[in-house]
Amino acid sequence: PGNAVNGHRRSPNAAPNLLKHGNQTTTIAAAGSASQFLRVFSLLPVQFIKIDGEFVKSVLTQSVSAIVVEAVVKLAETMNARTIAESVESMELIPRLAQLGIHYGQGFALHRPEPLIS
Repeated sequence: PGNAVNGHRRSPNAAPNLLKHGNQTTTIAAAGSASQFLRVFSLLPVQFIKIDGEFVKSVLTQSVSAIVVEAVVKLAETMNARTIAESVESMELIPRLAQLGIHYGQGFALHRPEPLIS
């Protein structure tokens, strides 16, 4: 994926072609934190968009964060992509994220990390 984005900067058709391999899924991580997010988002075949945890954590207290999350959800809907909220660390966030249209969440409010080997 890193090479695909770098290749994309050199050739407009490189990234979409490199990312279409079998049943692979493309995810844009930390949406809202990257300066070229909108450009990359509009050109890649994205199925999921992860929304940066800093926006998610402050969605209840900062209107700008809520607007950014809402905008990313609307962009995802336009591209037929699903949204994933990072850093869902309190149960109070869940109803607001659902109201904003978030599909999935990651964070302590949903599940604690577990050892990979038990």
